[in-house]
Amino acid sequence: MGATVTTANNEEKTWGGGNEPLAASYGKLMMWFFIVSDALTFSGFLAAYGFSRFKFIDTWPLADEVFTHFPFMHGVSAPMYYVALMTFILIFSSVTMVLAVDAGHHLNKAKVAFYMFLTIIGGLIFVGSQAWEWKNFIHGEYGAIETKGGSVIQFVDKDEKVKNPFQTSWGVSTRLIGGLIMMHSDDKGLVLPPKIAPIQIVIVPIANTKDDKAFIEAIKIKDILSQNFSVKLDDRVDLRPGEKYYEWEKKGVPIRIDIGPKDIEKKQCILTRRDTGEKEICELDNIEEYTKKLLDKIQYNLYNLALERREKTNTKADNWEEFKTKIQNGGYVFAHFCGDKECEKKMKDEIKVVSRCLPFETEAEDGEHYCIHCGKKSPTNKRWVFAKSY
Repeated sequence: MGATVTTANNEEKTWGGGNEPLAASYGKLMMWFFIVSDALTFSGFLAAYGFSRFKFIDTWPLADEVFTHFPFMHGVSAPMYYVALMTFILIFSSVTMVLAVDAGHHLNKAKVAFYMFLTIIGGLIFVGSQAWEWKNFIHGEYGAIETKGGSVIQFVDKDEKVKNPFQTSWGVSTRLIGGLIMMHSDDKGLVLPPKIAPIQIVIVPIANTKDDKAFIEAIKIKDILSQNFSVKLDDRVDLRPGEKYYEWEKKGVPIRIDIGPKDIEKKQCILTRRDTGEKEICELDNIEEYTKKLLDKIQYNLYNLALERREKTNTKADNWEEFKTKIQNGGYVFAHFCGDKECEKKMKDEIKVVSRCLPFETEAEDGEHYCIHCGKKSPTNKRWVFAKSY
């Protein structure tokens, strides 16, 4: 009896299925399948992340506020613990998936079912963890974007209790620093209010060496004042006192304390105010109380000077021509306004002016009032604050 042998051509070997399509083993094909599919999947995730991050840049959650929480452990700082757990679950699910594929290759149905079950459970836990994170740590009671109480950020105090901070839309920025410089400073340099000055007091001993009595006494003064104030001892003995004075004046330190050999003989020191330049003599035994009172005086003086300057530049306008004239002179102009965005846009296009706010403490005026620009009836009997936009 004869036998007929049929040899498949190359095309049939390649595309006809069988045990080795593309002349590759089953294991290699599955390996490449997972590599390509994972690459495409994570590329899609990265692209979606990039577009979302760009689109929602103003409301994107802060990582420090999201990744420091752990379920049912609120108030305990656990940086990245939950992320590490979710990463482990994801890797575990990937491993069980590979094991299920390997079991299928060996035609072991029981192991395939077992490993697929573990893969599904791991996947559900991972997706559930993502949902928990979103609900509680991004849009929940401990959220980084919006909490149930309307807060945006929460913090853990020294007693390990979660609290809401006092918030404001007026964040500290370069504009605020610029306003501080323009309001208080002079031709000599900065003038800083004591409550925000990084250095409140600088001590300048009149000494040639660090062994001089004036230098030793300056250290004692620093030790006393440092308990309640921010104090700097200028311990440079290679510079003349005048050079030191100029430097600290330029930096805006509220009080400079000078002490030399003659001052020690008289048991006193000299305090110089940065805001007025006045010099005051203080007994060494009374240095702490005297300095505290002087800092309060400087703070009060700078506040009143700023308030007086602001009030001088605040004006009122009752018609458009008057408004245009006063706004060109600088400062704030108080006027009635309809509140319409289109009306404000026209005002901005015409004279670069915008509304700043509608103050709560402004006194209400009797009668009906009309918009300074368009003439529409104002919805409130209070004046809005306007200023030029630069």
